[in-house]
Amino acid sequence: MKDPFYANLLFRIETHVHAADCAAKALGISLNDSQVRSAILRAAKVVAGQNPKLPDSNARDQLLVSLVQVIADERIKTQLDPSLASRVGKEITPREWINALETVMDSIKTRTGSISGSRDYLDFLKGFMEESGVEIAVMNETEGSKPRGIFEMIRRTFKC
Repeated sequence: MKDPFYANLLFRIETHVHAADCAAKALGISLNDSQVRSAILRAAKVVAGQNPKLPDSNARDQLLVSLVQVIADERIKTQLDPSLASRVGKEITPREWINALETVMDSIKTRTGSISGSRDYLDFLKGFMEESGVEIAVMNETEGSKPRGIFEMIRRTFKC
């Protein structure tokens, strides 16, 4: 990705996906590429103003619903926080965010193996995040107040 604006958006989205995968592992849950791609598609629908069905009957589904909300909310969060907006250089329109989500979905499709339940994309992403200096730590409830959602259990640190 040569465009720094979109590269930044993709990195934000994929950091959230990686965090969800780390949280899932900490909870004894295994996510696969198809589940993540579906969550990103649902997030794109939310950004587009639709109200997609978000099943939450088990811990995996609840984690994926959290991922949908975090990814959809990231665009708004970026626009409301001047320090975050300055990092990407301009306001993020819904269409730009959806384009970025579609690019991540294409990447998942490209990297996903032919075997059902493939984690090829997620495994690639783990290595990419490590090379980029992103560390994800899942915090216990004893390290602070009880988290309201799974993503509040995540602490992201970036190596320079």
